[in-house]
Amino acid sequence: MNSNHSEDIGRYIAKIYCKGSAIISKELQEYGIGSGQYAFLLQLYRKDGVSQEELAKLLLVDKATVARAIKKLEEENLVYRVRNEKDKRYYKVFITEKALNIKEEVFNKLHAWDETIKQSLTKEEEAQMTYLLKKITTSLLKGENH
Repeated sequence: MNSNHSEDIGRYIAKIYCKGSAIISKELQEYGIGSGQYAFLLQLYRKDGVSQEELAKLLLVDKATVARAIKKLEEENLVYRVRNEKDKRYYKVFITEKALNIKEEVFNKLHAWDETIKQSLTKEEEAQMTYLLKKITTSLLKGENH
């Protein structure tokens, strides 16, 4: 077995991630959404009104990363924060009307990237890749490997 096999997998995943981030950032630039913010906006499209702490857990990032992303999205008038009534230290984050108005375009651009990734795969390869990536993600999230 090639000793570089696992290193190669990580390198390929990193290359796909970097290329995707660059393309998505360019595509969403017209809406004021950078590569560091779109995951937060997507999560809020799925579940609006979550706390910044919940966003950190859902996206596996630290609180400072959430704060920076939310600040940028606020500056673009895509989200707003409301102080939690029960605990004044926490904020809930909500999407704005402006964000709702671009939701379809944002999802269309992300879908186009997914289609680019899959364009050289057969349906069977696509299904296998999806299965394997879900398996790896689930394993990592459960902490089985570390």
